[in-house]
Amino acid sequence: MGRKKRGWLPPPKKRPLPTSTKGESSQQQPKKKKKNSTLPYKVNQKILLVGEGNFSFSASLAHVLKDGTGITATCYDDQEVIREKYKDSEGFEDTVTGMGGFVFYGVDATKLATCPYLSAPYDTVVFNFPHCGLGIKDQQKMYLKTRNFLLPLFGPH
Repeated sequence: MGRKKRGWLPPPKKRPLPTSTKGESSQQQPKKKKKNSTLPYKVNQKILLVGEGNFSFSASLAHVLKDGTGITATCYDDQEVIREKYKDSEGFEDTVTGMGGFVFYGVDATKLATCPYLSAPYDTVVFNFPHCGLGIKDQQKMYLKTRNFLLPLFGPH
Protein backbone atom coordinates (compact mmCIF):
# COMPACT_ATOMS: atom_id res chain seq x y z
CA MET A 1 0.00 0.00 0.00
CA GLY A 2 1.15 3.46 -0.83
CA ARG A 3 1.69 6.00 1.89
CA LYS A 4 -0.55 9.02 2.10
CA LYS A 5 1.23 12.22 1.25
CA ARG A 6 1.04 14.86 3.94
CA GLY A 7 0.00 18.29 2.94
CA TRP A 8 1.94 21.41 3.76
CA LEU A 9 2.08 22.15 7.48
CA PRO A 10 2.91 25.56 8.91
CA PRO A 11 6.01 25.84 11.07
CA PRO A 12 5.45 25.35 14.80
CA LYS A 13 4.57 28.45 16.80
CA LYS A 14 7.41 30.01 18.74
CA ARG A 15 7.07 29.71 22.47
CA PRO A 16 7.57 32.80 24.61
CA LEU A 17 10.92 33.14 26.30
CA PRO A 18 10.97 32.16 29.95
CA THR A 19 10.70 35.01 32.43
CA SER A 20 13.05 35.36 35.33
CA THR A 21 11.84 34.67 38.85
CA LYS A 22 13.32 35.77 42.19
CA GLY A 23 16.36 37.48 40.73
CA GLU A 24 17.34 34.65 38.41
CA SER A 25 18.88 35.91 35.23
CA SER A 26 17.31 34.37 32.20
CA GLN A 27 16.89 35.53 28.68
CA GLN A 28 15.10 38.87 28.55
CA GLN A 29 11.94 39.16 26.53
CA PRO A 30 12.10 41.77 23.79
CA LYS A 31 10.37 45.02 24.68
CA LYS A 32 7.14 45.68 22.88
CA LYS A 33 7.34 48.54 20.45
CA LYS A 34 4.88 51.34 20.96
CA LYS A 35 2.45 51.40 18.07
CA ASN A 36 2.08 54.65 16.20
CA SER A 37 -1.47 55.88 16.08
CA THR A 38 -3.10 55.35 12.71
CA LEU A 39 -6.27 57.17 13.68
CA PRO A 40 -7.00 59.65 10.89
CA TYR A 41 -8.81 62.03 13.26
CA LYS A 42 -7.37 64.65 15.59
CA VAL A 43 -8.84 66.42 18.62
CA ASN A 44 -8.73 69.85 16.99
CA GLN A 45 -10.65 68.77 13.86
CA LYS A 46 -14.31 69.40 13.08
CA ILE A 47 -15.65 65.95 12.21
CA LEU A 48 -19.08 65.38 10.65
CA LEU A 49 -20.43 61.83 10.89
CA VAL A 50 -23.39 61.20 8.60
CA GLY A 51 -25.61 58.15 8.38
CA GLU A 52 -24.94 57.01 11.94
CA GLY A 53 -27.14 54.24 13.27
CA ASN A 54 -26.89 53.86 17.03
CA PHE A 55 -24.07 56.45 17.41
CA SER A 56 -21.64 53.83 18.71
CA PHE A 57 -18.91 54.93 16.30
CA SER A 58 -19.35 58.56 17.36
CA ALA A 59 -19.17 57.61 21.03
CA SER A 60 -16.08 55.45 20.44
CA LEU A 61 -14.40 58.27 18.54
CA ALA A 62 -15.12 60.71 21.37
CA HIS A 63 -13.59 58.23 23.84
CA VAL A 64 -10.48 57.68 21.73
CA LEU A 65 -9.98 61.42 21.25
CA LYS A 66 -10.87 62.02 24.93
CA ASP A 67 -12.93 64.95 23.64
CA GLY A 68 -16.15 65.21 21.67
CA THR A 69 -16.24 68.95 21.04
CA GLY A 70 -15.33 68.59 17.36
CA ILE A 71 -17.81 65.77 16.68
CA THR A 72 -21.18 66.28 14.99
CA ALA A 73 -23.05 63.01 14.54
CA THR A 74 -26.14 62.76 12.34
CA CYS A 75 -28.58 60.09 11.26
CA TYR A 76 -31.32 59.95 8.64
CA ASP A 77 -34.13 58.68 10.86
CA ASP A 78 -35.87 60.70 13.55
CA GLN A 79 -35.14 60.07 17.22
CA GLU A 80 -38.21 57.89 17.81
CA VAL A 81 -37.30 55.52 14.97
CA ILE A 82 -33.67 55.31 16.11
CA ARG A 83 -34.72 54.50 19.68
CA GLU A 84 -36.98 51.74 18.37
CA LYS A 85 -34.33 50.28 16.03
CA TYR A 86 -31.37 50.58 18.40
CA LYS A 87 -32.13 50.14 22.09
CA ASP A 88 -28.59 51.20 23.04
CA SER A 89 -28.59 54.44 21.04
CA GLU A 90 -29.53 56.69 23.94
CA GLY A 91 -26.44 55.72 25.92
CA PHE A 92 -24.16 56.36 22.95
CA GLU A 93 -25.87 59.69 22.26
CA ASP A 94 -25.39 60.68 25.90
CA THR A 95 -21.69 59.83 25.61
CA VAL A 96 -21.25 62.03 22.53
CA THR A 97 -23.16 65.00 23.93
CA GLY A 98 -21.68 64.51 27.41
CA MET A 99 -18.20 64.90 25.92
CA GLY A 100 -19.16 68.10 24.11
CA GLY A 101 -20.34 66.75 20.76
CA PHE A 102 -23.60 67.23 18.90
CA VAL A 103 -26.21 64.73 17.69
CA PHE A 104 -28.82 65.57 15.04
CA TYR A 105 -31.69 63.45 13.74
CA GLY A 106 -33.46 63.58 10.38
CA VAL A 107 -30.40 64.61 8.38
CA ASP A 108 -30.29 63.54 4.72
CA ALA A 109 -26.60 63.04 3.88
CA THR A 110 -27.29 63.84 0.23
CA LYS A 111 -28.71 67.27 1.13
CA LEU A 112 -26.34 68.61 3.79
CA ALA A 113 -26.55 72.16 2.42
CA THR A 114 -30.22 72.26 3.50
CA CYS A 115 -29.34 71.68 7.18
CA PRO A 116 -28.90 75.13 8.71
CA TYR A 117 -27.73 73.77 12.08
CA LEU A 118 -24.68 72.06 10.56
CA SER A 119 -21.93 74.64 10.82
CA ALA A 120 -19.59 74.03 7.90
CA PRO A 121 -16.78 73.80 7.02
CA TYR A 122 -15.75 70.42 8.42
CA ASP A 123 -12.25 69.03 8.26
CA THR A 124 -13.53 65.49 7.78
CA VAL A 125 -16.85 63.99 6.72
CA VAL A 126 -17.34 60.32 7.62
CA PHE A 127 -20.00 58.14 5.99
CA ASN A 128 -19.11 54.72 7.42
CA PHE A 129 -21.80 52.38 6.13
CA PRO A 130 -23.86 54.05 3.43
CA HIS A 131 -26.86 52.02 2.40
CA CYS A 132 -30.31 52.49 0.96
CA GLY A 133 -32.20 50.76 3.75
CA LEU A 134 -33.20 47.77 1.63
CA GLY A 135 -32.07 45.12 4.10
CA ILE A 136 -30.10 42.09 2.97
CA LYS A 137 -32.81 39.97 1.37
CA ASP A 138 -31.64 40.71 -2.16
CA GLN A 139 -27.97 41.63 -1.82
CA GLN A 140 -27.35 42.13 -5.54
CA LYS A 141 -30.20 44.63 -5.74
CA MET A 142 -28.95 46.33 -2.57
CA TYR A 143 -25.41 46.69 -3.96
CA LEU A 144 -26.69 48.17 -7.21
CA LYS A 145 -28.97 50.64 -5.40
CA THR A 146 -26.18 51.63 -3.01
CA ARG A 147 -23.75 52.11 -5.90
CA ASN A 148 -26.27 54.30 -7.72
CA PHE A 149 -26.85 56.21 -4.50
CA LEU A 150 -23.13 56.91 -3.97
CA LEU A 151 -22.01 57.63 -7.54
CA PRO A 152 -23.42 61.16 -7.71
CA LEU A 153 -21.83 61.96 -4.35
CA PHE A 154 -18.29 60.84 -5.20
CA GLY A 155 -18.15 60.54 -8.95
CA PRO A 156 -17.22 57.53 -11.12
CA HIS A 157 -13.53 57.28 -10.11
